[in-house]
Amino acid sequence: MHLNVSIVALVTCLTLKALSAVSFSEPVWKGDLGISMPMLNFSDAMPLEMHKAEAYLVTSSSSQKLIDKFNATDLWVNTIFRGRWFDYNGNQLTIAKLTHTPPLEDSAETTTRFDFYSTLPSKEVDPENDQEIHALVKYTSLSEIIRAYKPHRSKRRNIKELWFYETTNASSIVCAFRPISPVKGEKTPWFMASLDLAHGENHKEAFEIFNEQFLDKIFIPAPRKRGKMAENLYTRFAKKKDKKQKPIPSEKELLSDDYRRLVVNYSDWNFMHDGNITVVDNLSELTRAPFISSLTNTLPVLQKAYKTSMPSPLATNEHIVAIRIFATQEEYLSYVGEPYKFTAAIWSPLHRELVMYLPEDGGEQLLQTVWHEAFHQYLSYASSMISAAPWINEGHAELFQNSHINKDGNVSFDLPVDYVAQTKSFLPNFKDNFQQLITMGYQDFYSGTQEERILKYILAWSIAYFIEVRAPEIRFKPYETLREDYTKALLKTKDMHEATKSIFTDSKSKEFIDDYIKFWNEL
Repeated sequence: MHLNVSIVALVTCLTLKALSAVSFSEPVWKGDLGISMPMLNFSDAMPLEMHKAEAYLVTSSSSQKLIDKFNATDLWVNTIFRGRWFDYNGNQLTIAKLTHTPPLEDSAETTTRFDFYSTLPSKEVDPENDQEIHALVKYTSLSEIIRAYKPHRSKRRNIKELWFYETTNASSIVCAFRPISPVKGEKTPWFMASLDLAHGENHKEAFEIFNEQFLDKIFIPAPRKRGKMAENLYTRFAKKKDKKQKPIPSEKELLSDDYRRLVVNYSDWNFMHDGNITVVDNLSELTRAPFISSLTNTLPVLQKAYKTSMPSPLATNEHIVAIRIFATQEEYLSYVGEPYKFTAAIWSPLHRELVMYLPEDGGEQLLQTVWHEAFHQYLSYASSMISAAPWINEGHAELFQNSHINKDGNVSFDLPVDYVAQTKSFLPNFKDNFQQLITMGYQDFYSGTQEERILKYILAWSIAYFIEVRAPEIRFKPYETLREDYTKALLKTKDMHEATKSIFTDSKSKEFIDDYIKFWNEL
């Protein structure tokens, strides 16, 4: 009996020891990379964040439109870095495809995606120029490079050239390699691989494993066995004059392609594009199908309703809805940060994406939250990323969160019992607090106790509900263009408070308060 227990303990100990060491799988074909490469065992992928956008309001003689621009180096990074994986112990594998040099330093000014690819602010890497490869590795490595050196065993059947790099990080293994193609005369690109070891890993052992299980097993398959190859956008633009090439993609298509590239090398992540909705997620197949189906069926209906409720003065307001969905709250918080630990979804205007996770209780409640956050996204684009006041932004987001799609396929707005009760109980104080509510900035709107914050959300919702549902029925329709006038004033003044003042003059405020109180008293 004691012997069996000892044997079990020994086996368990050996198993844990085996699992604790870094290890790699058999090679897996990666069409985006153009190679078959081993994967880090027991690992999860962590896609890069989207590059930061800067909004530019372009005004012509007859119209205005929003143009997003980006730092050219940020765009370049997302084309070079092709994957990163973390195993259960915290070891990190990063892979980059060294096809183009970074943009010149004097080209640091912002650029659109279209201009970045069409003008090619960086040049193709010369695979025969070792100094260029060293400079590129030094530029892209997460660890500071000290020197480059050839390994003792530099000749390999699968790799034409190989360099290792000594770094200031004693736990880092960095190399650049150029695989051998089975096709005679076929030029192959350089790749950079970086293995950053977790605390406690033995560097010498990990280095041997990295050589034997990763580098020795990388290969380029014969053409007939390669499967589908990803399109190179640099090449697509460079050959744009060739009539056989596909039409040059639009800015929306390029955004969608950026999102696809974020996850194309990950087996545990999915990519979906439908109309103007682009989604990346690592949901399980069991939960993914029903939620994504509901999302793509309902969100276009809501988007149409957003435009009807809050018309934009911009010439065009058709934008990709980019959505990133995590399977767990832990992954979500790792991405968005602890300040958002009480949220299930947020709109990130800096990265132009909706970020969320799917709660254990399913997607129905999350779907309502998406409708809330998607309104924030719509209004951000509709107002050229100029922040609208919280009373109109949060109020209408709550309005759409508390709505449903009726049997006719239209959006109907709900009257939650608790919202109505709090609105009615606050009516005696509404007149004295109206100006304070509509002149609040976000810091004041989000401040206070939980009960105070909830009340502000409900009051903002009650204003939005009144404007949406009751105002059109009032004689002479005095508030018919109120929201459209607000977005116009926002673009003109670029100030949320000035925009509010322009639509709520003293006389208009008094009239609005009287009609609002009458409506809620009679409801």
